[in-house]
Amino acid sequence: MTRTAVSPVEALEETLFLGLRLNGGVNLQEVSAAFGEEAIDEVRPAIAQLIAEGLLQQLGERIHLTARGRLLSNEVFQRFIATADLARKM
Repeated sequence: MTRTAVSPVEALEETLFLGLRLNGGVNLQEVSAAFGEEAIDEVRPAIAQLIAEGLLQQLGERIHLTARGRLLSNEVFQRFIATADLARKM
């Protein structure tokens, strides 16, 4: 088995991508516990924008893809990558 080291930012991206592909979505409290509150703070603007565009829905601490978000999931994931790219440059 080959292992590939990933950065904390890449691990966060993968957590969001994999979780959003599931019907249960992503629990932001669990992500915060795993990666730190500052990691969540980095993606909150993207989450808010995606909610406003009808691509994500937030119920309590869980975020889910909407039906429209499922159709445009690559766009949703790209927004998280763009956010992470900005965080890497800081």
